Amino acid sequence: MANERQYRFRSRVIATRGVREYRQTIPSVVRPADSVLEIGCEWGTTTALLAQHTRKVIGTDISSVCLDHWT
Repeated sequence: MANERQYRFRSRVIATRGVREYRQTIPSVVRPADSVLEIGCEWGTTTALLAQHTRKVIGTDISSVCLDHWT
């Protein structure tokens, strides 16, 4: 039988004012075992930086033009 600790997630939401500040938080906030969902990834520049610091990252954006760039 499952217990309450078994499915407890430790989710964090990081919000910053600008891209520079956002990128500077990556080494101190993202851990190697984390899975990261980046909403509003645009061209994927920061998504690629995140990928260097974590085991899994998914980037998504409302712009199909940006997303089609990667397919």
